[in-house]
Amino acid sequence: MPSGINSRVLIVDDESDLTEALAIRLSSGWGFTVAVAHDGEEGLRKASVFKPDVILLDIAMPVVDGWEVCRRLRDDPNTRDVPVVVMRPGPPTTCSASRPTKGWPRSCSSPPTTTSFSWS
Repeated sequence: MPSGINSRVLIVDDESDLTEALAIRLSSGWGFTVAVAHDGEEGLRKASVFKPDVILLDIAMPVVDGWEVCRRLRDDPNTRDVPVVVMRPGPPTTCSASRPTKGWPRSCSSPPTTTSFSWS
């Protein structure tokens, strides 16, 4: 099992059932410190304050979509180096074509499972 002790994960997704289940699994099951945001604006605010080690980001969100959140994260010197894992329902090819190319997440995944992550 992965160990997340002292690692901080920010989940940005408008699906509250998914975020709750994922937050419980990451915190209780693996020991990560987890913060949750339910839209892109909230995610950007929390990224600045929470200082996550990784961000799990939904692309299809109201208000500010995930690609815009990625752009703003990359433009901010305080968050530009934080790894972003993009989440979107459906196969990875569903959103690869809409992704900007340089400096952006390279793939999309369905909501993550325990085998979706490779922790060092």
